[in-house]
Amino acid sequence: MPKGLIRAIGTLVLLFLLYCLLGFLILPGIALRVANQQLAQYATVPAHIERIELNPFSLELNVWGLRIGAPGQEQVAFERLYANLELDSLWTRQLHLADVQLDKPHGEVVFAEDGSLNLTRLFKLPPSQPQPEQPDSKPFPLRIQRIALSQGSVHFQDNRPSEQVDFVFDPLGFELNNLSTLPDSGAQMTLSGTGPHGGKLDWKGDLSLTPLASSGSLSIQGIPLKAWWPYVRDNVPLELQKGILSVATDYKLDLSKDTQLLLEKTSANLRDLDLKSPAGKPLVTLASLDVAETSMDLAKREVVVGQIRSQGLETWAAREKDGQLDWQKLFADFQKPARKPAP
Repeated sequence: MPKGLIRAIGTLVLLFLLYCLLGFLILPGIALRVANQQLAQYATVPAHIERIELNPFSLELNVWGLRIGAPGQEQVAFERLYANLELDSLWTRQLHLADVQLDKPHGEVVFAEDGSLNLTRLFKLPPSQPQPEQPDSKPFPLRIQRIALSQGSVHFQDNRPSEQVDFVFDPLGFELNNLSTLPDSGAQMTLSGTGPHGGKLDWKGDLSLTPLASSGSLSIQGIPLKAWWPYVRDNVPLELQKGILSVATDYKLDLSKDTQLLLEKTSANLRDLDLKSPAGKPLVTLASLDVAETSMDLAKREVVVGQIRSQGLETWAAREKDGQLDWQKLFADFQKPARKPAP
């Protein structure tokens, strides 16, 4: 074999080994060290990434084990972030990702009594420098064929009402197809989740980033009012014993200029409602209330209610010695309840 050919083959083998070493070991190691250094510098709580893997041949990236928060009390976390870069990004002048997956993400959304949000305190970022005004520029060219979120969970806690609001959405699933920042490009999305006590959330629709607009359908089924009632209880003297709410609607949202929101084919079902006074006196019971064929146009400030049907409605009212109805005195004497200690 000619010496020149041997040297050429040896050079190719050496370049191949260097490429493997760079892609499989060196670049992931550098990226992991830099990422953890940045987290340590700016995070106000313990934060780290376990490992980063890169396949230089398939251009697949795996980021494992992001944890932001004390061990066992993570406020933001995920098990794995996966991304697959397409090679045509080199000549199409746009970042093209075939697949982005997020496995077992978890978030803690906690409002303190003073209204502050925990997520805003996770990082101490340097003050931003004022930037000179620039003419409108085109968005960064990005195309993602599929984004998927699986086995996610969100813990929501609000300490602002007199009684703590606390529930978990688990599991959460999300999928978005054909997302692009190019003009007039639409994506199809689906979102599903299970809320407190078995409530179901389903969202299907189209999403456009340029211009920013969305249309589709939203359905919330079997949501217990008990989980949200503290917001109502701080404003009205009504104690909820039970009640289940379901809502479904088609929507069109356009944010390209002004906020334009149109709700169509909106329906709501309220069942098994039982309300009492703070003293425990029965006030209202309702077997079911159905609202159908309803629409709302935000731009026109118009609401049209098509049908209202109720079954099993019972109310209690009594006239006091001074001639006033007990309902009148109930609201006239209302005071915001004292804050209950968190469990």
